[in-house]
Amino acid sequence: MSAPKRIFITGISSSILSGLCKSLQEENHELIGLSRNKFVRKGIQIIQGDLQDPSSWNKEVQHCDLIIHAAAITHTHDESKYYSVNYEASKKLIDACPKSAGFVFISSRTAGEKSGAYGHSKWMAEEYLKENHARYIILSPSEVYGSVKKEGIESLVHDAQHKKIIPYPAGVKSPLSPIHVDDLTRLMKNWILDKDWPKESVILNGPEYFLYPDLIKAIAKASGNNPFLIPIPRFAMNILAKVSALMPGKLPFTSDQVARLYAPKKTVRMDDKSMRTIHDYVKLLIA
Repeated sequence: MSAPKRIFITGISSSILSGLCKSLQEENHELIGLSRNKFVRKGIQIIQGDLQDPSSWNKEVQHCDLIIHAAAITHTHDESKYYSVNYEASKKLIDACPKSAGFVFISSRTAGEKSGAYGHSKWMAEEYLKENHARYIILSPSEVYGSVKKEGIESLVHDAQHKKIIPYPAGVKSPLSPIHVDDLTRLMKNWILDKDWPKESVILNGPEYFLYPDLIKAIAKASGNNPFLIPIPRFAMNILAKVSALMPGKLPFTSDQVARLYAPKKTVRMDDKSMRTIHDYVKLLIA
């Protein structure tokens, strides 16, 4: 067990960070969370502030041993917000971080130069961190399921269980490797507390690898459903992305999500036998 640390955390209200905070509290670390909204969490000092406004959090950061930065804009029709929050505000936090403190950046497996505005903004923040801080770890989760939010893989799980006709984006080359939120928080805790702070970027994905239609079939089979799958060609997905940009809110996704979906992504082999599989998760849901 590592010595207790004073840890400053952004994005503390998310499902992922909620589980991580619980694990950190169990080891007696002092947690300070930044939130735009006023709320109370037992045993955690919550600061109500804005990541884009350093005056609301700078004083607390200066006295911390560790920064865990998870706050981000993930879905918006205004692409400038990705850059103002995910990049510009992250730069402010990195610049304010004491040189002796460790910096954990919760990024995404979708981060990349050609991964839509969201992925590009996360990639830019990663590059800035690498160039401007000596002690960092970048943790990049894959598709997360098992959280309270019914979106992404969670939405796909629901559709594959219940719908008889399911359209899906064809031609996605990078495999999906979903990870359960509990497994993710456990792996994140291990990297944050059990390492000697290398300059390192880490992909955190699940134990299985699926192409898009294969994931739908695996979920459907586990739940006893037999849907008819309709592939939507990439050119049609690109048209839909343009429609979403021109008419925000008319489609159930933002325009940059299409580029994010088709962008190449890294996947690593996970040999942890304790990690949950999609089959196990679906069986638990229908039990």
